[in-house]
Amino acid sequence: MRFILFFISFSLPVMGFAQTWGLNDISILIPLPTKDELSLMIGPGTQGPKGKLLSMDLTTRFPKLVPEHPQDHTFKNLMKVVAIRLDPCLTEGTGPHKCKKQIRLVWQPLIEFDGKILTRDAALHTFHQFEDVEWAKVITAWGQLEKTGLQSPLQVHPVIQAQGHQGVFFQKLKNLITEFCGEANLVRVTGMNVMNGEQLWSFLGYDVIAGELQRIMIPRIEHDIQGVLLGLSQREEFNGRMIPAISLEPTLTALLTDSKGLKNGSNEREIRELMGRMYEFENPKFANPGTLDCVTCHLAQSTLQWGQKNFANWNWKVDFQNQRYESSVILDNKSTQGFQTNQLRAFGYFADKSVISQRVINESAEILKSLPLNSNLRELQ
Repeated sequence: MRFILFFISFSLPVMGFAQTWGLNDISILIPLPTKDELSLMIGPGTQGPKGKLLSMDLTTRFPKLVPEHPQDHTFKNLMKVVAIRLDPCLTEGTGPHKCKKQIRLVWQPLIEFDGKILTRDAALHTFHQFEDVEWAKVITAWGQLEKTGLQSPLQVHPVIQAQGHQGVFFQKLKNLITEFCGEANLVRVTGMNVMNGEQLWSFLGYDVIAGELQRIMIPRIEHDIQGVLLGLSQREEFNGRMIPAISLEPTLTALLTDSKGLKNGSNEREIRELMGRMYEFENPKFANPGTLDCVTCHLAQSTLQWGQKNFANWNWKVDFQNQRYESSVILDNKSTQGFQTNQLRAFGYFADKSVISQRVINESAEILKSLPLNSNLRELQ
């Protein structure tokens, strides 16, 4: 699925700082600001040598991100970077492909409500790409940021959390992004938002080719937009549909249509097979952006949570050991969202709750094995 970054082994110069990198140094979830800190966040107007980070033209290519506001208001006043990820080797499809070295920025609309800063259930993702020489400069600059270490699970970034947005770490990070990212090296922008009375989630994106925007064809459906309609009357059950449906996934289609009915229909074998595929979709060794569609990728975690809740008697650790991603890195999910079927975010916030999908954690762990001096992480490759 093209909205999620996938990490595999790559080569970096041998640097002394590499051994101290951890998950939070690869994928940075920025704490939500207070009202007084909001102006310190990275916004669309942030500009450096490569130009602005986000343009109004790109924003208007997507459906309304905040239904009650015009898109220009959302762009100018609400959009902020809430997460940043290093992607040293984006590959897509089944064949061998050259690694694309990128920084990815996750944007969400931030609003003030009752004295707190909350996010809306929408996001834009911008991808900024680098050639090898400049990428080495990026990694060198990144290596000079304070590290969180291997023992820290992926979470809201602990250093920014401790220092605040006015602290040294966030200011250095902001300067780094401003220096290396902009319109000049923007190669992709993707988006997700909620439409139709907060029931229909839509996904689409564009590649930037020779300065022109070209809609991305989504894998497994061969269409350039994908949606999922979820009934919200029971948020621990699925009652909706995928648009368009995926012919390869009849059990997933049945689950989304009526999860209670699927469970009560004596289809346990089919459900077990579906859960195995969901573990594979969360595993960066099995799936990449060219082989997995957007909706299935974003549904993988909630589908597994539904299965674990309804089939607690299964031996989940043993039964799916060949499909589930394993690593010596801590893979615990410390984000604060609970299980509910309408939570599709992968790396960002749902209102004021941090959301980190297991797929993101697994991808971040996979990159650590490729860092020089982190050879102790490679035994489970």
